[in-house]
Formats: sequence, C-alpha cells, structure tokens
Amino acid sequence: MALKTSIWLNLSFVEKILRKSENDNSIKVIESGLFHTETSMMSNTLNKMNKLLEPKYRLSGKTLYVQNEDPMLMAIEDLASLGFRMADRLSGLDLDHSILASCNLARFHAASVALCEKEPKQKEIYSLGTFNEQQSSGMKDIFIKSTKGLADVIAHWPEVKKYSEKIAKLSDHIYQIGIDATKLRKEEFNVITHGDFHVNNMLFRYNNDGKPIDHIFVDFQMCVYATPVLDLLLFLNTSPSLDVMENKKNILLNEYLDTLSATMKELNCKTQAPTMEELKATIKRKTSYEMIVLFVILPFVLCSKAEPIDMDELLSTETIIYRRNSSIPISISKMDLETLTWLNLCFVEKILRNSESDNSIQVTDISLESVTSKGDNYTSDIIRIIVDFSYNQDGLKNTEKKSIIIKISPTLEGDRKKLVTQLDCFHNEALMMSDTLNKMNKLLEPNHRLSGKILYVQNENPTLLVIEDLAPLGFRMADRSSGLDLAHSVLALRGLARFHAASVALCEKEPNQKEMYLKGTFNKQHPPEMKDIFIKSTKALADEIANWPEVKKYSKKIAKLSDHIYEIGINASKLFEDEFNVINHGDFQMNNILFKYIVQNNDSKPIDYIFVDFQMCVYGSPALDLHGFLNSSPSPDVIENKRHFLLNEYLDTLSATMKQLNCKTHPPSMKELKAILKRRASFGMIISFTVLPYMLRCQTETDLNEIISTGTFIYPKSESFKQLMIKRLPLYDKWGLLDL
Repeated sequence: MALKTSIWLNLSFVEKILRKSENDNSIKVIESGLFHTETSMMSNTLNKMNKLLEPKYRLSGKTLYVQNEDPMLMAIEDLASLGFRMADRLSGLDLDHSILASCNLARFHAASVALCEKEPKQKEIYSLGTFNEQQSSGMKDIFIKSTKGLADVIAHWPEVKKYSEKIAKLSDHIYQIGIDATKLRKEEFNVITHGDFHVNNMLFRYNNDGKPIDHIFVDFQMCVYATPVLDLLLFLNTSPSLDVMENKKNILLNEYLDTLSATMKELNCKTQAPTMEELKATIKRKTSYEMIVLFVILPFVLCSKAEPIDMDELLSTETIIYRRNSSIPISISKMDLETLTWLNLCFVEKILRNSESDNSIQVTDISLESVTSKGDNYTSDIIRIIVDFSYNQDGLKNTEKKSIIIKISPTLEGDRKKLVTQLDCFHNEALMMSDTLNKMNKLLEPNHRLSGKILYVQNENPTLLVIEDLAPLGFRMADRSSGLDLAHSVLALRGLARFHAASVALCEKEPNQKEMYLKGTFNKQHPPEMKDIFIKSTKALADEIANWPEVKKYSKKIAKLSDHIYEIGINASKLFEDEFNVINHGDFQMNNILFKYIVQNNDSKPIDYIFVDFQMCVYGSPALDLHGFLNSSPSPDVIENKRHFLLNEYLDTLSATMKQLNCKTHPPSMKELKAILKRRASFGMIISFTVLPYMLRCQTETDLNEIISTGTFIYPKSESFKQLMIKRLPLYDKWGLLDL
C-alpha cells in the first residue's frame, strides 16, 4: 500500500475476508474498490486539488506509476526524504500538531468543493466509503466483532460495566448504524472526505526546535463524497491527546472552519461554507458515527507497537481480543495512574502564573515524559513536562514553549513509599530549595549558581516539588560507568567548596539554619528499614568478596561488621560543635551533579556544574560530602593518583569564597582537613560498601522496593567495582576499620 502504516484495509485483507466467508481459497481479489479509489484519487483528483492550492500548500505525495494488474500497485514519491515523518500516536497529537492537521483537512475539503463545482462527476467516483451495503460481509464482521470485544472488556470496568449488555446487543447492528450515520444528504454541505483521517495517515515536517511546521496526507483508499463531519469526528476522537480532545475541541473546530471558509473564498467557490452553528448541528446528528469511531477505530490507532494487529488473528477468532490500550505516554504509564488525575493544564498553568508572576499566562498543551528509570532516583519519581503556553506583553499575545520538572514522592503503596514518608526527605528538600539554597545562591551571584529554581511546593496528595528544568540550559549527567575524569572532578569539588562556603556565611547570618538540617542519612530517628538497607548491602558485599581470591580473607570480618554498620555511620557523621562545620549536600555523588559542556577539537569539555537532589542535607563536617564524593564518583585513576590535588582544589576554593563572603569563621588548614577526613574514614568505607556499587552498576539492576522488601540483597555486578575494592579493603583493614 502507498506509504501505509494503517492497520487493516487493503486488498489482502479483503481477500482473506472473502476466502473465509465463502469457504473458497481460490478467490483472488482483483478489484475491491479500495485500490481503485486510491489510484483514482492520487492519479486524478488529488493532482487537480494540489494544483488549486499550489504553490503554498500540498496535500499528498506524487504518484509516479500505476499498475492495474499482476500485481496491482502504485509507486509513490518517498516523503521521508522531504523531512516528513509520523508523529507519536501513543501519546496523541498535541495542540500544534492538531491545529496543523485540522487546517490542512480544511484545505483538502475546500479544494474538493472547488473541484466538484468544476467537475461534478468527481462526486460519483467516491461513493463507496467504509460503510456501504455493497461492502462484503467480512467488512461488516470486523465492526461487529470489535463492538462485542468492547462489551466483554467493559464488563470488567466497575465504572461503566452497566453498559456492557447494551453494547453487546448493539453489536449486531453496529454496521447498519454506520451506514445510516454516513448516508449522503445532498442538501447538506458535502466534500470529498479523506475517509480514514487519523494520526496514522498523516505525516509532519518539523523545524530545528522540533515544532511541526508542515503536514501531508497519505492513504486515500477510503475517500468518499459526504459530509466533512465524517473526517472531523474520526480525527477528533482518535488522534489528539486526551487534553486536546477534552479541552481544545472548539479551538480545533474554529481553526478548521476559518481555514475552510478562507480557502473556499480564495478558490472562488460558489458553494457557501457552513456556519459554526450548522457545523455543530451536523456533528450532533452524527454522534452515532462518533460512537463507532470510539468503539472500533480508536483501539486500533492506539494499539502499541508491541501489540501489533495480526490479520490472521483478527479473522480467525470469533471475537476480537480488545487491546488494553492507554492514551498515557508509555514512559509515564508505569507510574501510579492516580498521579495523572491532577497533572493537567490547570495545574501547570497555576505553577507558571505563580513562578512567572504573570496571570495572563494560558497553558495550551502539555506533554509528559519520565526522567527516571529503574534505579535512577530511588526516593522519587521524576517527570519532565513540556508546556506550550501564551502570555500577553505590551498588548500583544506571545506563545512560548518551556519544560519543567516535577519530582513526586512515591504514590504506589509499598516499602519504598513507606520509607520515603518516614524519612521526611521531601520536606528536607523543599525547605532547602525554597529557603536555604535561594539565600546561598544570592550570596554567590552572579558568577556562580548551585541549583535550579524551585517553582512550586505541594505538601500532600501527592507530595511534590516543581523545579526548573536544567536540560534546556545545557546541563546533563556525566557518564557514571567509568567514573569522573580529573576535569569533571575538579569542577565538582570547586562547586562543593562554594556550596559549603555559602552555607557558612548564611549560618553566621542566620544561626537557625543549622537547626533545620540535623537528620542526614545516619540518624537514630530513622526507621529500621533505613538501617536494613546498609546492613543488607554490607552482608551482600561479604558474600560477594568470598568469591574473590584476592580479598576473600576479609569476608568474615565484613560479615561481622554488617550488623553494626549503621551505628558506625551514626558515629562517623556525628556533629562536633568545636569542628569546622557546614551544611552538607548529604548525597554528593555523580548522580546528583549535572555538567555543562563546550566542544573543542571534537572533544566535550565540562565548563560548568549544578547540583540536584537535596533530600539528605545535613549540618556537619564537610568530610561527609568529601568522603561521599571521593569514594563514589571519580575514576579509579583520579582517586588513586589525584586525591591530594582534588583536596587542594577544594580547600583553595573554600578559603577564597569564604574570604569573598566576609565569613568570620576560619576555613580549616590542609593539615586540619586531612585530620578530619582521617577521623571519619569509616564514613568513606561505608560509602565504598553501599553507595559505590550503585554508581557502577548496570542501570536496570536495582530497585528500592526490591532492596527493602527482599530478605537478602543481590550485590550489583561490576568489574570496575571489584578492582577498586581489591585495592581498598587491605587499606581499611590496615586502618583498623574492619575490626569491631
């Protein structure tokens, strides 16, 4: 078929129908009307319609060759080479795509009116359509089976199961209802309709920003002369996103009618375009057609690529197995669906109006994508929302697109949700980002910035933070599999030094800031599940190294240590008021640092940094962050050969920044810093045992629910982790850290 990704209407399909219904495998379909319809449209009618609209608009690709037998085929220009491609059918078309499609449909219809006025015989060529008494019984069966399949499925949906019997009774009559609904009324406004106008049968071209700028049609096998409402209802009920379907229908109808009227006027049509009142009245009369579209066409359009419709399956079963489709984007569908009941245009509009201090903002469309995958961000689910919105400036209406990040406390019941709730880490992050970090950033402006901006905080149902998206600013994660090289590590530690220095300056001005961050990762107030994660991880390490000949002698020591590992962490992170203290990030490792890059000689060089994830911030020794980073994030070469260099970079930047901020507190000397790190070396060991393996693991290996709920912990497999531990374990033993 001509550039066809659609699902069932083709010659082989009809041939299978007839062979089955007639019990005769010798049947060969040589003319179903479908192929004839498309060849007629593309070699005749569409050529003329395109010429009417040239040079500004084009409705279809060019037909290069038609062969009417052995086999019947058409050769059509490849539109992909012109930049056209399909949009994402699973999430539905956003408003920009939908408007482009509606406007081009209007031109299609207008050009058909102009052509039919010049050549009335064009009307007679397209009289078959999907619903016609001349169609085969097999065609009818498809609609009957689909409707029965729907009746069976909704019998299991508590909200609407009461309608199941009604739909089942309706199923045997559904095709006749379609015939009645699509019947031509000559006194109405009529056009040549596309007949199968949904997202699978249109292609879009995009600009460099990913915005759709052009539209073209494919697949003209079901064209029929009839009311334009057939195309409109088919499109509106299958192709736009849920939000556009529910909230933007009038916008699309206005766009369609304005373009239809303007194009008909440009083409000097004698026929009058319908008014909006007339168009809506026709739509109302055709609601039974709308119902059929929803029952039969929509599930096929939304069918996942992982659930392809197989023709033999479709024809051989007595009933169609209704697909469990979801119009929710695949990346989000694995989250608790409750999340999406509030995540709508009004919610996002409220956020933007508040964050931009502009009540003229109107959100026109949103699309969602999950930022995290299994194991990426254990304590939260993160969604990126791409927002299309308008705003007024100097009396003019402007449109803009931007993205924001929503960080949601777990909503699915389970051990993960229970732990995150008990830890109260979302409150910690909200406090940090809405108060403390704002003040720290202001101290460092304009030269440096520590974090993204917080746009909105919601404390329940669900608990969430809305944060500026740093990706459009050029920030991204570094490659964690090999560890950070020296350039990345230096940048990160300079940033950490500024973070610590700004916290010292702030705590001198506002001593109460110290009291706000006293929990951290290791705290007696934390639930036993938190303690269990560290115990299980350490026991798993003991089991793992029992299989490593080079260090298996340490296995028993680590196994004995495991039940005490959390208490060791509490002691190692204990606050001593007489020491140099700062507000620590608390989870300072490469997953929580983003970098910006510049390309030089085909090589990406990091030039800036920014921190994310402030759930575990704690007031204490800077050794906590330093050990956290040095024992988890640099590459083996950097940590083994450049440790002193990195500490110098940290201390130089800390001292210089504290001086710039006029801190009264004195920074530690290098001797004092090394002494602090030595006293808290057990904290670094715990990081190596429990955090480092996650940094170096396969991305799909670990999930927080699995870690909490299973009796044992399966240690992530990583050769680089093994090599690091083979070098570190003898040192930990030498320092006495493996002894109770």
